[in-house]
Formats: sequence, structure tokens, C-alpha cells
Amino acid sequence: MARRRACAWWRRATFDIAAPRIELNPWRTARDWRASRPKFLAGFLLAALATLLWASFNLDAFFVSQPTIIGAKIVPHDEIAQAAGVNGWNIFFVNPRQVESAVRALPEFQDAQVYVTLPSTVEIYTVERTPRFVWEVAGKNFWVDQEGIAMRPRGMVPN
Repeated sequence: MARRRACAWWRRATFDIAAPRIELNPWRTARDWRASRPKFLAGFLLAALATLLWASFNLDAFFVSQPTIIGAKIVPHDEIAQAAGVNGWNIFFVNPRQVESAVRALPEFQDAQVYVTLPSTVEIYTVERTPRFVWEVAGKNFWVDQEGIAMRPRGMVPN
């Protein structure tokens, strides 16, 4: 009789197997789309920002081709542009203070101001020294202004 009870118990026992339920539904519900909308927007904004950053450092529109020089009458514009040293530079790497000091280092200039604007404009405003007389030393001529600064002569002394 004990044997029958053991067999009867075995027949009544049921076992559930825990298997994951997989649903292959390629169509997302509206609730799923609403939940993922902020992630999609953040990803799109990140991609747009990366593209904008790449473009600002690689497009030719942001590279300085020739600075605009205002106020120079005696010194040629090419010489000022060479002293400024901004030709071919990306506009984001141009330091106006360094350009000002480089242009002011030329003895012909009393003052210089530099403005940098997008997309690729560098404006150099200069105030030239006015030569008052010609000084001759050892067969070489120099222009001298009212402060006693000697300059290289460039043609005739302007009035």
C-alpha cells in the first residue's frame, strides 16, 4: 500500500518550466515612441553639434584669407598683413592682442586695433606716425617723427 501512495503522489505532481516569453513585434506602440523621444532628440542634437563643431574648424569659410587694413597710407598692406601673420589661420585661433602687438612692433605705427568677426574677417585699424624730417646717417636716410622715432623712408615725406 505504501507503494501505491508514492506512485499516486508522482502522478499528481506538476512542474512549471520558467521560460521567457518572447514576442517578436516589429511595430512599436505609441507609448514606446513617446518614451524614447527624449533619447532620440538628444542623439540628434549631439550629432548636429558634432557636425557644427567639425565644420567650424574645417570649412574654408572660417579661414582668414587676407586681413582688412584701414588707416595705412605709407606702409604697404602686404607688409602689414605679413607682420600680422593671420593669413591662412582659422578665425577661432586668431588672437587680436597678439596681432595688435605684432603690428605695433613696426616703427611706422603709433597705434593699432584689431577686430575679429565671423566668419573670417580680421580688421586692422592703424594710426601711422607722421614723419617730420629726414635724418641722414652714414649715407642712409631715416624718417623721424615728432617723438624722435626713426622709420625706414618710403618715398617722399608726406605733407
